[in-house]
Amino acid sequence: MSDAISDLPPLLPGETATRYLTDPISSYARLMRRGCSTLTNHEAPFHTPATLRRIAATTPGEPMYPSFRQRIRLAWDRPSPTQISGGIRPQFQFAHPSQNRGLTVRESARMQSFPDSTVIAGGMVQGRVQVGNAVPPLLAQRVAETVLSSLGW
Repeated sequence: MSDAISDLPPLLPGETATRYLTDPISSYARLMRRGCSTLTNHEAPFHTPATLRRIAATTPGEPMYPSFRQRIRLAWDRPSPTQISGGIRPQFQFAHPSQNRGLTVRESARMQSFPDSTVIAGGMVQGRVQVGNAVPPLLAQRVAETVLSSLGW
């Protein structure tokens, strides 16, 4: 998790960042940034005060709601659960490990292996749906390589 998103600029709920503030901190982050100088889709969702308090009170890696155990606050030292689209509901699925907010579309896209040069069209909800419904590019690449290799190509 840390390798994927910890180099992205910190945000408060409702804030947007369009430029990097630090160099990439991992080989994965370098791969995701390759050839990209502008940061897109890094807009933090707005939350109600009650939701912000709930996120702040949740230990990283634990569920935020007793009846919705799939909505968790991610942990830096654990892999992310599968990023899912969640349909067209405006709710967020995962909270940031150290910032009291839901993930940005860019953070979700990074965890799915979409390079930062990929611009996700539409708003935040549409972006979550697109990223959650997609096959991760690095997974698709490995599957294609395996199929081609098995065919002798």
